[in-house]
This record gives sequence, C-alpha cells and structure tokens, in this order.
Amino acid sequence: MVLQAHGKSYFIKLNILREFLLNTIQYIIDPENEYTELGKFLGASIITLSPSSDNFLNIFDIYQNDFNKNFLSNKLIQLKPFFYLIFQDITSEDYGKIEDIIIKIYNNKGFFFEDSSFYTSDSIFKSYTQMPILEDLYLEMNNHDNLKKYSYMLIPFIKGSLSFFNHHTTFNPNSSLIIANISELGEENYKYGMCLFATFFWNKLKQNKTSNKLIYIDEIWRIIGGTSTPVTAQFIYKIFKTIRKLNGGAISITQDVSDMLSLENRKLW
Repeated sequence: MVLQAHGKSYFIKLNILREFLLNTIQYIIDPENEYTELGKFLGASIITLSPSSDNFLNIFDIYQNDFNKNFLSNKLIQLKPFFYLIFQDITSEDYGKIEDIIIKIYNNKGFFFEDSSFYTSDSIFKSYTQMPILEDLYLEMNNHDNLKKYSYMLIPFIKGSLSFFNHHTTFNPNSSLIIANISELGEENYKYGMCLFATFFWNKLKQNKTSNKLIYIDEIWRIIGGTSTPVTAQFIYKIFKTIRKLNGGAISITQDVSDMLSLENRKLW
C-alpha cells in the first residue's frame, strides 16, 4: 500500500490505534518523529537514533527466532550490507578479511558456527546482552595494519557522532509495537539507520506466521529515492514482495507516488 498526502499522518495514526486494539504486531520506521507521542501513549518500545538516545539496537544481535538454524552463517549474510555501506568501495578480498574478524569476535563471546554454542547448558538461548558490539570489531581490526583505513571509518560509530550504534540492545525486542525514530540521524546517515532497522524488522516479521503484523515506512522516498543506496532499496523491495506470505502487510507513506519510481532506471527489480 502506498499512501500520499491529504492527512496521511492522521490516517496512519488512526490505523495504528485500530490495529493495536486488534492485537496486530506493528513496526514503524519514523524519519520525521511523527509517531513518538502516540507510541508513548500505547506503551510502545521506542528507539531514537541520536546522541541523546535512551534506547539502543545492536547490529550484531542474534535472536533464537531469527533463523531456523545456522545462526552465525545467516547473521554474517545479513551484516554484509551494513558494512558495505560503512566501508563503501571495499574490495571482496578486504571484506573477506573483515568477515573473518567478525567471526572471531563472535567466537570470543562464545558463539561459533555450531548452533549448540548459542544455548546454555540448560538449553536456554543465550541473551543478546552477550553479543559483541561494534567496538569489539574496531579493537580487533586495529591489530591488522592492512585494515587500518577501514578501522578509521568505524571511529564515528565507536566514539564519535554515531556512537549510539555502539551499544548492546536496551529495549524489549519482542514488543508488539516498536517505533524506530531516525529523525535526528541527518540525511547522510539515514542509510545506516534504515539498514539496521530494516534487517531487525525483517527478522521479526518472519517469526510467528500465524500472527497479524504490519510494517510502516514513512517518507519512503528517503529510502528508495534517487539518492538512496541500492542495497537498502532492494531490501525494502524484498519486504514488500514477500510479506503477504508471512501473514503481514507493508505500508509505505509518501507525499508523492512518483517517489516510488525515482530509483535509477525507474525500477527496484
């Protein structure tokens, strides 16, 4: 569904309220801080990506229901788009070296390719608070002189303007209403927030196929428009193509339907 202007925000808020009463699971990507107050009223989990953030989402999180098996292998596949955004024109050879380090930082926390390593001796899935964070990757990369230029690219995410990416998750990831407020990221950084939340929400949408679920993507032109990154745009396209099979729906919200056609070559596929 694509919603244009003429009270679109009012309509969406009414729809969120209606679906909340129907116990629909809802995820909202909010680039204009339009849904925070409603979320507070409904007791939503709200994650605001900004230097003053109170809640955080860790890119390295792995949850029990994210994948049926091969937890680490599947997570490595999902991490690749995020790090390609950070490292930009990285070669396949250099990324292979960095992925090897990512594997090592998971190993250092006790997570291996064997799925049994993700469970305690009592067969309980380990907590997301035990997962590595970006700083673990940065510190390990500093031990490799041939990767120094890439470790420098991580500095804003570790101790600079984007250091809110460098935290363990601090909210309830199983909340039935989650709002991702990326309004303070700035145009040049939207791609990181979008990739982070698109991956997280996609994993949540795949779970429990019998439950009704919705994802709202406001101001979608920021994500799939001509200035967006093809990696994130393709991921959003995948959500729209497959969500019906997951007993869900996706709602894109925009001022102008032509935004949906503003990618290079006028198409997403």
